[in-house]
Amino acid sequence: MGNVAVILMTWNRVSSLKHTLRQFARQDYKDFTLYISNGNLDTKVVGSINKLVDSFSNKINIVLTHDGNDLKSFRRLLVAKTALEAGHNIILFIDDDVQVPSDYITNCISQYEPKTYKSGYAWSFTDGDKDYYRNRKRQYDNRRRIHYCGTGVAMIDGSIFKQRGLFNPPDGAIGIEDLWLSYYADHVMKWKLMHMTIPGVLIDGGDLFALHREYMNAQYTKSDFLKELSAMGWDLSPASYRMNKV
Repeated sequence: MGNVAVILMTWNRVSSLKHTLRQFARQDYKDFTLYISNGNLDTKVVGSINKLVDSFSNKINIVLTHDGNDLKSFRRLLVAKTALEAGHNIILFIDDDVQVPSDYITNCISQYEPKTYKSGYAWSFTDGDKDYYRNRKRQYDNRRRIHYCGTGVAMIDGSIFKQRGLFNPPDGAIGIEDLWLSYYADHVMKWKLMHMTIPGVLIDGGDLFALHREYMNAQYTKSDFLKELSAMGWDLSPASYRMNKV
């Protein structure tokens, strides 16, 4: 068993799962375990996923759980904790609408650093403390620290999932686990947050079903949660070290 775990969340895009499994079956790096957490507990959906995953069991080492969606995206962190306890120290997060090339895992782990949280594609940000979606700035410079890593395409040192405090978050973290994990890695653990370069990755229309759409219009939004985390001491100012080269 290798030390790399890929955590794949699926909840309302199960039709894309077959395509995703095909991509991971073709990875040139083979020594990994794919953890699939299904949030859709409809009986037909569960049966279809079981059958589909079984058809790939001779090609990929897969751990499948049907977890429901009560914890929304926060269950991603619980699956990562399970993966760490199983001996996987490098954790890759990926959403169910992401298309990856055959060298995706190889490319990610070539950029791995202990005590570091990295995000690829277009989910590496700075700023955004006043209005999360309007003011955040995308960062593509691998030499600069950032304040936010999106969990849709990301890699993190799995040792963070040993921390009990990570699993005792404010209420807002349920469904907004991306901000909570970024806060905890940066502010609590004092780790680096960085962008990573992963060519060939595409997002297949994810905004149509993405969970963040639900929170943009909710009574309690990501912007509210970010203000709460800032009040807890998280320094997001452009003048902070996070804007400096490492």
